[in-house]
Amino acid sequence: MTKPEDLPYTIQDRELIGEVNGLRVQIMELGPGECVPWHWHSVVDDTFVCMEGPMIVETRAPRQTHELMPGDRLTVPVKTAHEVHGKDGAGCKFMLVQGIGEHDFHPVGYPQDIALLSRRRRAAIRAPGAVRRARGG
Repeated sequence: MTKPEDLPYTIQDRELIGEVNGLRVQIMELGPGECVPWHWHSVVDDTFVCMEGPMIVETRAPRQTHELMPGDRLTVPVKTAHEVHGKDGAGCKFMLVQGIGEHDFHPVGYPQDIALLSRRRRAAIRAPGAVRRARGG
């Protein structure tokens, strides 16, 4: 299972709530301009529950943008590339449930691309109507 300290990015705060046999639950907080860069998992789904937001979860194949408000949840299926950040470059806080299976992290692009995406995210301004609101859950 990939350990948080082995991931190719840093965030404002991460609290491990529990981890047992292929299941991990953690609280993650992204500061302004921070993101969990584009990546995918070969075995596990990611389920996001927004605690403070709004937050944005973008996916590829299918290409979608999901806006989550506090209390909303979204599951990103296994092998789906995704990126997470606060709306309009703001911070956000969410619970992340990963499993069931061995956690891995496959970055999309090269390490220099991840740094560039993070810098661009800080300056990004999204056009009105560019995001789709996720259903609460």
